[in-house]
Amino acid sequence: MKKISLIIAILFFAAESFSQTTSPAYKVVSVISKESFYLNGGARAMVGGRSRTYLQVTLPPNTVEWYYALTSTPNQGQNSSIGLASQLLKLIDPVGGVAESAISSIITPTGAGVCDVFLMSDQNSVMRYVNKQPGQPQTIMSATRENFRQGVVNVKDIISGTHFLVFRNPSAMQGINLTVEVAAIVRE
Repeated sequence: MKKISLIIAILFFAAESFSQTTSPAYKVVSVISKESFYLNGGARAMVGGRSRTYLQVTLPPNTVEWYYALTSTPNQGQNSSIGLASQLLKLIDPVGGVAESAISSIITPTGAGVCDVFLMSDQNSVMRYVNKQPGQPQTIMSATRENFRQGVVNVKDIISGTHFLVFRNPSAMQGINLTVEVAAIVRE
């Protein structure tokens, strides 16, 4: 009986030593491939047009972090392409995700005008803010940027559900054209 137990134990440990442990694999998912829109200056928006708008961001399941990239141009209809998802694909390690130092190598076209970008989770707060109704918007400060011309923002603390990127042109007179892309890093 001891021999059989010894043989079973040896076979068990041998099988265990040849088994592979699987590491999580990561992939890039484009959430918003390219969205461009024009925001009037605040004074111009009072007589027609808009100086505030938003984009809904619904994160895919198993998101571990996500990014939004923005660039601005001064002329309406002058759209730029960022290629955020394709740039992240080049930087991602399927086992380790995106290295913190790799984020600075993502290229966005040079921006020409500033805007404010707020990350919000409450749709009622978004609608009140966009429609210029009284009340303080509930923003997620880690992903909020003011006087932002161009760049990439990494969001690691809000990784599930539906959220809103809210844009405001802080200029009274100068309009801006914005191009925005959103991509998520997802664990498979």
